[in-house]
Amino acid sequence: MYLTRLDDKTGLLVIEDNDDGILAIKELRELLNDERFGIRCLTAVALVADYQSPIRYYNDDDRPRKAQEEVTGDRDFWIWNSTEIQVALRKYDYLQYDPTLEEGRIHYDQKVKKLKEIQAYGSLPENDDKLKTTSIIQLKKELKSINTDIDDYEKRIEGKNIYDQSPVKNGYALSRLEQKLEKKNSFYHAIR
Repeated sequence: MYLTRLDDKTGLLVIEDNDDGILAIKELRELLNDERFGIRCLTAVALVADYQSPIRYYNDDDRPRKAQEEVTGDRDFWIWNSTEIQVALRKYDYLQYDPTLEEGRIHYDQKVKKLKEIQAYGSLPENDDKLKTTSIIQLKKELKSINTDIDDYEKRIEGKNIYDQSPVKNGYALSRLEQKLEKKNSFYHAIR
């Protein structure tokens, strides 16, 4: 994951002595301490919002339901539009925000939506012109345009480590000093 770590044994977010930084964030702490939600809901929030989530390729509508299913076994375990969850979700998204990664997320979300439109088109009745407002040819052109945008995006980021700002590297949470050393403009690199 990009912003947090998952426990290998439980599959939930790691919140231990060395990994308790998440408790400093008011919105996330409130969700964690609320007995209706707790660590499982906070883990689902992370799965929905995190750039490196294993379910990141689900569309915006399916991702929360898939996250709930992965954590609890029930796709509708919590009322996802509840204020507590939405506030924590927005805060998590804000904390990890990176413009380059966000652009990639937008491109892939568009592609998933267009693919679903194409799949749904095949199941529409042949004689129902009201439902078939666009042709399959138009949908495929739009998909091709999205794929071109994705190719351009991937060429721009090729050879760059776009996850280098991540506070977690290969499952290992970097300390504050390690994060500072990772930054190229850090005062640690300045010759005095």
